[in-house]
Amino acid sequence: MKNHVALAALLLCVSSHAHAQVDGILGLQPVGAVAYVSVEVSVAGGESLAGLTWYHNDESTTFPRILLMEGQPNTPPDLGQTALILLEITGESLGWGDVTLATPVSSTTGSIDVVFEFPPNGEMTGEGYGGGPGIGYSIAPGGLATHLSADGVEWARLHGGFAMAINPDLVLPKAAPVMLSSLKGQETQKPKPFSVPRYRTTLGQPVPNPFNPRTEISFSLATPGAARLAIFNLRGQRIVTLVDEFLNAGDHQFSWLGTDDRGQPVASGVYFAQLNHAGDSLVRRMALVR
Repeated sequence: MKNHVALAALLLCVSSHAHAQVDGILGLQPVGAVAYVSVEVSVAGGESLAGLTWYHNDESTTFPRILLMEGQPNTPPDLGQTALILLEITGESLGWGDVTLATPVSSTTGSIDVVFEFPPNGEMTGEGYGGGPGIGYSIAPGGLATHLSADGVEWARLHGGFAMAINPDLVLPKAAPVMLSSLKGQETQKPKPFSVPRYRTTLGQPVPNPFNPRTEISFSLATPGAARLAIFNLRGQRIVTLVDEFLNAGDHQFSWLGTDDRGQPVASGVYFAQLNHAGDSLVRRMALVR
């Protein structure tokens, strides 16, 4: 069943989908020469963007480009500021796609716009293989600010009740981060050809976020092994360890109730969930508002 919602020059093709990690797939109609979905990634506090994952509809289609540029909070992207271009990006059907940047990047404005470019005439006609380009979504507030465009000039804000299933991989670099503004012209990267592993090590966005007092933190492990999920404050101090044990490959979910290792409530503020597994270290930011 599909609902069609008018938004500026675009129609959102919203398809319900029974999956544990998303509520549906969002495509665009009509799509002419170009169409875009843009999400705003906050890189405050010295963070850098190392890559991203997203819930992908159809592995037989590609996003011709993903564009990265410095942005302004709660403001549509300016494609004229594009600093980094990723070419020919895809993922598995009704599963996760991911890209890793050759070098993590940050922004002098504290915000990075990540823009998915849809293929020409790339309209979604169905779910899964052969259904065309689409990105998963959840019906939940607090997701990344999202804008849509049919031409790259005029943009419309996606309703705040939708949260796109696009997750940035944020890291805290040991050295000074590379700023997108320092890249001369437009730098192009073509990631390695996509392959479909059974599982990937990913760390999802906490839901809800902001939260009070409970949030759910989901992650997947590519291989079985020791996994550690801990919460840190802005000073890098560990607040609580949610899990530190051997886990099987696949999907896992744990709750944080906004308390420390002693079970005492912590103050309102920004916190980080960090997952360590098999050499990977992934971080997600969340806000506790009491």
